[in-house]
Amino acid sequence: MIANGGIAPQEEQFLYAAQQDFVKRCMQAHGFKYYIGEPPAPLAALADTYLDTPTGQPPPEAQNLAARAQYGYGFYYAHTTSPVARNGGVGVEEQEKYLHSLSHAESVRWSVAMGEYSRVVTLQVGDGRVVQFTTGGCHGRAQTLVYGSPRAAELVIAVPETIASTLLTAVTAAPSVVRTTAAWSRCIDKTVGRVFATPAAMSQWVGDQYSGGATLTLRSLEIRYAVADGRCQYSSGLAQAYSATYRTLANHLPASEAGALLAVTADAQAAAARAKQLVLRPSS
Repeated sequence: MIANGGIAPQEEQFLYAAQQDFVKRCMQAHGFKYYIGEPPAPLAALADTYLDTPTGQPPPEAQNLAARAQYGYGFYYAHTTSPVARNGGVGVEEQEKYLHSLSHAESVRWSVAMGEYSRVVTLQVGDGRVVQFTTGGCHGRAQTLVYGSPRAAELVIAVPETIASTLLTAVTAAPSVVRTTAAWSRCIDKTVGRVFATPAAMSQWVGDQYSGGATLTLRSLEIRYAVADGRCQYSSGLAQAYSATYRTLANHLPASEAGALLAVTADAQAAAARAKQLVLRPSS
């Protein structure tokens, strides 16, 4: 329930589509073009098995290993795919070209229409985390249409992320996770011949190897390490221990955090239902 306000990937697609469609029509009303790109599809193996699943339920082993065998940790993909393609494909690329074609005065007017110069709100979420966002323009109006307000739209993301971060610290310190992490480390040493204390340290080391650029040799190394990492997480019991601990702690949140999470979950579910209606309604 913690991740993304408990909404499913398909519902995320509706949320994206409803807001983007409104922004497009709004910007067109201001005399601008607006190109909608496809929403970015998350990779299945960008980090540790248990960190890929903020709900605390590890993906099936075969599914996880298949994704790792294709993408590794996602580093080669990130280095060899343009930011434009990763964040919406052709629509975003066309949008960038269009923005570069605008004069300075038109660019300023574009920013005003989008809401980039509108009132900025600052909120404190959880223990010291600060979130800032604009509230006006086409972007703010799209958030209001779908979520009820820009504030609600931001909290749907910020509150679950803050609680998940707190849980992460507690889970990694749990005895069962510490014990199985040590077993994972021994498994990795035997498999790849290198010692790492945690899966995060291993993926970080692999990522650091790309500092000189991406090569097919590095891609092969990345995939080999990522697959070994995944196999050892399951065989050592780390993925299972982490998931069980996460679920236990998530089910016993402090009252204040549980209340905040329930509130944003309700907002997220209502927004998803509203977005679905907007996307599927017959065009006039």
